[in-house]
Amino acid sequence: MNGVYKGTRLQTGKPDANGKIKHTLFAGIAIEKQNAYGTTEEIIEVCISQALIQQGFRAAKVSPHEFFLAADVDTADAADTINSVPIMREAAKELGIKVRIGWQDYMKQGQSFIHVDVCPEYFGKGKVWNHVTHPVQWESVSEW
Repeated sequence: MNGVYKGTRLQTGKPDANGKIKHTLFAGIAIEKQNAYGTTEEIIEVCISQALIQQGFRAAKVSPHEFFLAADVDTADAADTINSVPIMREAAKELGIKVRIGWQDYMKQGQSFIHVDVCPEYFGKGKVWNHVTHPVQWESVSEW
């Protein structure tokens, strides 16, 4: 796994042979920021889903990233994705955390990342944010 987008920061892996680092962002904009410790890459959390949809990209109308409940894990390739999903599934099970894991639809589009969120822990029946307007899919554990 190369990097994890957690909503407010992006951790990246090593550059590829061409010196490029792959980033997958759906609800944030990456910026470089100079600080006392050097240059860091930070994320400004904004809802850009509608703009992505208008440009022809598949994107959620409302994203769990907007609620800071999701991470997109950047994987090196399809094999890395396939090998990483069971690890995430097992970790969630061991911790007793209900998660939604998305990777299959993205892989069909040639993308190599895994979306993971904890929406069922907050939007499920009887949970603290169940009353907030949200897609019904956020209430249950799922994998797509």
